[in-house]
Amino acid sequence: ADVNRGLKMAKIKYRLALDMGANSLGWCVYRLDGNDEPVAIRRMGARIFSDGRDPKTLASRAADRRLARQMRRRRDRVLKRRHRLIEGLIRFGLMPSDELARKALQGSDPYVLRALGLEQALTPHEIGRAIYHLARKRGFRSSRKDGRDPESEKETGKVHAAIAALKSRIADAGCRTVGEYLARQHAERLPVRARRSSDGQYVLYLQRGMVAEEFDALWAAQRPHHPALLTDEARDYLRD
Repeated sequence: ADVNRGLKMAKIKYRLALDMGANSLGWCVYRLDGNDEPVAIRRMGARIFSDGRDPKTLASRAADRRLARQMRRRRDRVLKRRHRLIEGLIRFGLMPSDELARKALQGSDPYVLRALGLEQALTPHEIGRAIYHLARKRGFRSSRKDGRDPESEKETGKVHAAIAALKSRIADAGCRTVGEYLARQHAERLPVRARRSSDGQYVLYLQRGMVAEEFDALWAAQRPHHPALLTDEARDYLRD
């Protein structure tokens, strides 16, 4: 502050340079001539402060707090998204407004509804039950911007391989959607959730696009049965 005040009083042109490190801050104030070129150093120094990293692992001490904060935010986003979806389903007549009625609807097997919905008419609330289940298991979509991290690249490669394998099994089974394939798995008491096998590979890993395609197929199959409810406005809102 004294340097700044002194330079202003003297009407001297100056520039402040900073060097910011992990646990230090270096600074230098130098005077400029009429062409804004440095001609003299007025004052300089450094401030050293405690390292914000663990001395053994060199990981940031804030990493645990940041991870917990990210988990809270992710959970909040999920809950808010599901709440908005339920509000939309109720507004468009695809879900009961009464909470007890909605809980009773949970007795309907969503895998069965997702498969039957491609062939025959469902009730509006059964359609809502199937759509809500799609939103709960909406699949993987990568948010990675680049592949510079070898570990991330390796993990993403496993995910893509698992998705390709699932698509191949769906095609071999002659199923039109991933929901129809999972309904067969569910009927035979086979696993229907993503998991890792003993060799570290992913099993039944869904892709977001596969779930979106099933939504479109289910909506197209049910729209002729409920044209007044399954409007373009409802489709755009619920699909989003």
